[in-house]
Amino acid sequence: MKQTMISSNVMSATPRGNHGHFKVRQIGFRNFEDIASPVLNIDHYTMTERTFQPHPHAGFSAITYMFEWSKAGLRNKDSKGDDSIIAPGDLHWTLAGSGIIHDEFPEKEGTPSEGIQLFVNLHPQHKLLDPKVYKLASQDAPRAKVNGVTVKVVTGKFGDLESPVKLPERFDFFDIEMLEDSELRINAFKNSGGIIYVIDGEATVSTETESKVAGGQYLAIRLFDADALITIKVKRNSKILYLRGEHDDAPLVSYGPFIMNNPNEIEKTIERYKAGKMGYL
Repeated sequence: MKQTMISSNVMSATPRGNHGHFKVRQIGFRNFEDIASPVLNIDHYTMTERTFQPHPHAGFSAITYMFEWSKAGLRNKDSKGDDSIIAPGDLHWTLAGSGIIHDEFPEKEGTPSEGIQLFVNLHPQHKLLDPKVYKLASQDAPRAKVNGVTVKVVTGKFGDLESPVKLPERFDFFDIEMLEDSELRINAFKNSGGIIYVIDGEATVSTETESKVAGGQYLAIRLFDADALITIKVKRNSKILYLRGEHDDAPLVSYGPFIMNNPNEIEKTIERYKAGKMGYL
């Protein structure tokens, strides 16, 4: 019988940088190999002061999503001229492509900003696209509400609902809130990989097998050449992220903030950066 999907073991996000002004739970792609491809990395962070200096990215998308309950937003600046506030509930999707320099720091120093930064790989044909920023205000995201479940469609499609954010590669980003004793069924699309991350609460995730995922834990699921139904059940109020994109089997080579498909592309990316072709900030 042909295999239709692979699921990882349930794993816990790793606490890192837990010092005063910056706390993070980290999910890195080395934990699940390529099962979650194109998802590369997730940082669930709380930040109260500037933590990072301006830095480059190339070959993937760097996404910031602020949780609805965050007490403040983030300010984003980049070398292509963007200067904006990412308010609670908003999405800021930076398709780095051939290379961009950006900087993010709390909108209000001393006030906690809570959200995720997500790294999503770009397929080989898109790694050298011109950088582009996609934005979505919280109030513009479609929402499905039924039987104690709210699905906020940040990107991608859920049933008849589709996010206004139009990306070059499909990526389903759902911010899900489930009340006690509720159930959600998601039709996951074929040839895809992704993560189910339980922010708070506890969920039972059913595919070909059943997994219990507690708050701060996640499960990676890879689908092959057929769509599949993923069922999520909770017994108590829970907050969950569902992240899924088009799988890519191309090899990856990373060097710091650059992710390409071979060493030669990394060398050319470094040359572009040193030559100032990613701009300045």
